[in-house]
Amino acid sequence: MNRTPLFATANKSVIIIFRGVERGELESLLDAGCCREKHTSPEDWTKALKHGAYERLVQEYIIARAN
Repeated sequence: MNRTPLFATANKSVIIIFRGVERGELESLLDAGCCREKHTSPEDWTKALKHGAYERLVQEYIIARAN
């Protein structure tokens, strides 16, 4: 696969669907080593995003949002 599948994030009031990320772009967004670590809370997963990655995902990758 040249890109990741679609992915989503949600809370009680909104769901956001993102388009897939090109394989060559993943390293600029995610810390792969952190993704392989054991995670016990949602806060642990936030460490996997590199600085500025969330803003970039929101600006460049959102394809749908529902409240």
